[in-house]
Amino acid sequence: MKKQTAARRFVSAFLAIPMMLTAITLTGCSEDKPYDIHLQDYVKVGEYKGLPYTDFDIRVTEKEIQEEVEKVLQKYSIQTERTEGPLEEGDCASIQYKLEVDGSKLNGAAFQYYTVQVGKEVILEDIDKALVGKEAGETFEVQTTFPEDFEMNSHMAGKEALFTITVNKIFDVTLPVLDDEFVSENLGFETADAYLEDLEADLYDQKQKDARYQAGEEIWARVLESSEVLKYPESEVKKKQTALTESFRIICEKYGTTLEEALHSILKTDESAFMENIRTSAENAVKEEMILYSIARENDLEMTPQEQQEYLDKVLAENGITAREFKEKYSASIEEYAEESGIMTSLLYERVFDFLVENGVAE
Repeated sequence: MKKQTAARRFVSAFLAIPMMLTAITLTGCSEDKPYDIHLQDYVKVGEYKGLPYTDFDIRVTEKEIQEEVEKVLQKYSIQTERTEGPLEEGDCASIQYKLEVDGSKLNGAAFQYYTVQVGKEVILEDIDKALVGKEAGETFEVQTTFPEDFEMNSHMAGKEALFTITVNKIFDVTLPVLDDEFVSENLGFETADAYLEDLEADLYDQKQKDARYQAGEEIWARVLESSEVLKYPESEVKKKQTALTESFRIICEKYGTTLEEALHSILKTDESAFMENIRTSAENAVKEEMILYSIARENDLEMTPQEQQEYLDKVLAENGITAREFKEKYSASIEEYAEESGIMTSLLYERVFDFLVENGVAE
């Protein structure tokens, strides 16, 4: 079975546009050695050993297994265009949409194209429900409100939205049968039972990893609260400010507007308040990273250059791509991308969180 590993997700996300301003607050800086300073002069780290966290009991349900099976079967589904009849749950639809947020159009934004399966709430629940019964060529509007925890774009969370949607095409979806022949030909297992056993084990491992990371985050919040910044390394803060501002400009371009227009019409703020918020976000990111690297260096948790290279080589191998092919495809070496994206810092968070849990107290 070809598992959806972190490495695979890493490569597939290479060209993804950040959808939240906070998405890059934990990424590293482009340096040979991050925070190559005497960290004790800048931050006083609170106690991080022996801290409590909520104990967890990992179980994999039959429903979770079936949901994963359906995702796999969907990849091998056959879609047949249907020219007559309304959309029903389970059908796929090719749609276009325009969006207004809090009564303001995103200036210059053309119709966005999207493919959605009805009944899966891929976009928003209200849109999912409204699609049922619509036919190819039909245009309609959906008035809704983004959830308060809207992950795709945190700045739209809780805001009113008006979608103008056109259904371009409708497709019937036929799923294959999960039997021995299917898994043998497509998933690399001799029997369906063997595949299901492996899937359950894989789900268990991932849930355990997620639970440990969540426990690490719980401890991490206590460490942040008890730690104190003595002074900020200004060069690091400025790097973060620049990166955050540029990220937001890219988001604006994605939606066909400018930074200035977005501040006024969407965020309902001015440049001064925006830059103050950027500064605060940058300082918070630098504080976290200084604490992160302080704990890592005190406990020998940093990845050596050899370990980093071995990880990147593993990423390439798991995705069946050579270093040369990666550079040709993405116009950057995998080392350059890892450096720019802060992937090594993300991996360090995983190491430190594991360390905190191993040295914590389950309650």
